[in-house]
Amino acid sequence: IAVVSDDLPQLVGITAIPYLGHDGRVIADEGFDDATGLYLALNDLTVEPVPERPSAEQIASARGLLLDDLLGDFQFVSISDRAHAVAALLTLVVRTLIDGPTPLHMFEAPIEGTGKGLLASIIALICTGRAPAIMTEGREEDEWRKRITAQLTNSPPLILIDNVRGRLDSAALSAALTTLTWTDRLLGVSRMITLPVRCLWMATGNNPAYSGEIARRVVRIRIDAGVERPWERSGWRYEDLPGWTRDHRGELVHALLTLARAWWAAGQPAGEAVMGSYESWARVIGGILAVAGINGFLENRVEVYAQATAEGEAMRALLDLWWRKHGDQRVGVDQIIQIATDHKLLTDLRAGHTARGARTALGIELARLRDRVVGQYQIRAAGVSSDSGAARYRLGIVGRPNDGSMGDGGNDSVFVEGQEKVTEVTEVTASPRVDATEPTEPTEPFPELPRVGDEPSDSLGPCPTCGGVEWIYGKGDEALCRVCDEARA
Repeated sequence: IAVVSDDLPQLVGITAIPYLGHDGRVIADEGFDDATGLYLALNDLTVEPVPERPSAEQIASARGLLLDDLLGDFQFVSISDRAHAVAALLTLVVRTLIDGPTPLHMFEAPIEGTGKGLLASIIALICTGRAPAIMTEGREEDEWRKRITAQLTNSPPLILIDNVRGRLDSAALSAALTTLTWTDRLLGVSRMITLPVRCLWMATGNNPAYSGEIARRVVRIRIDAGVERPWERSGWRYEDLPGWTRDHRGELVHALLTLARAWWAAGQPAGEAVMGSYESWARVIGGILAVAGINGFLENRVEVYAQATAEGEAMRALLDLWWRKHGDQRVGVDQIIQIATDHKLLTDLRAGHTARGARTALGIELARLRDRVVGQYQIRAAGVSSDSGAARYRLGIVGRPNDGSMGDGGNDSVFVEGQEKVTEVTEVTASPRVDATEPTEPTEPFPELPRVGDEPSDSLGPCPTCGGVEWIYGKGDEALCRVCDEARA
């Protein structure tokens, strides 16, 4: 169209599930709705008329269909986790009534084969009629940004970040989860685009770890079969749950609409639980669940926060010990990892790694935390070692100039204006200062894995440090993980 007329209605998006309009009416007829700007594409979906004022019996029937028939075989850790599964189902049904962003629904389990992917898939099937648009986690910020832009360009009703393996910590993802518009450069051209963000965000992972930024944006849905091999279980209510869901999709959507209409007819009471940045979502979804008699909404938030906080506490403990031993002297990763090992800190960061892999993982984490304030300390880059080219770091105390006077073997007391005495520096081992130089060849390549044929091979498996599977060859015949090698550089 060469010229766009002002008389043409604005298309906000396309949805595949009937929903509540701004006035509470159920919009279940295929086509464009002027009031919401949404086009409903039913694709042969048939939904029976929804009562305007559902009775107690109708609410109970809808609740039973969702909790018992659909979700009954999933072993949720708590009623809160189960409530959040229903919250994910409801989000797109009442998206037009939510004036703000929606959080990341994290489907997690302690081990693979528990059913988290299945649960996420059937929610996508009910909400969209098809499999979800899948996105994998990025390895760095630029990759996260590009993947988010690529997904949002297609205006998906739902995005699933599948099989999160690393610590979930991305500024780009954090921003996307708390905005209604996303602006970025269009891939392949020098043009900026602004995209609406109205999708349902979901992710899956086994015991995922979060940064503090991500933790406050997560709604946890955790299931645990409590057995060693959950994929070998049998005796399901429905052997083919996706097939049953597909056959009964109309009834399931009707149940969701019934709960939403019951809330509207009750006067749209606001949910009592509060979630920062997602106030509107919490008011609407929390209110619907309360009217439906589904308890537990947002009651496990403290556990999600505690998980991120515990990681932060371990790092703060490490920095305290680091300061006591070295003050503001320049130190290398080897010295810091020794402190962590001696005091059994950062076990999650070191778990599953060789000694070399643990040093690499800590080095990446320190680089990520560079210039950040952690407790009373700030981690600062301090050049590289003249003999190995390895990065070196030093600690500073917030509010105090870092002049390198500490850590010289004395017993000086450190005070910060407006604070009590912080600590005493004792048992300090002096080390010569090393000025920044150009990096040289690392003395220790990583990881040392055998050469396979003439080219790196996927048969080497994932990198023990970062989980990557892209291998290159360094000096000698050792295989180097591309990600770790670039991080070291």
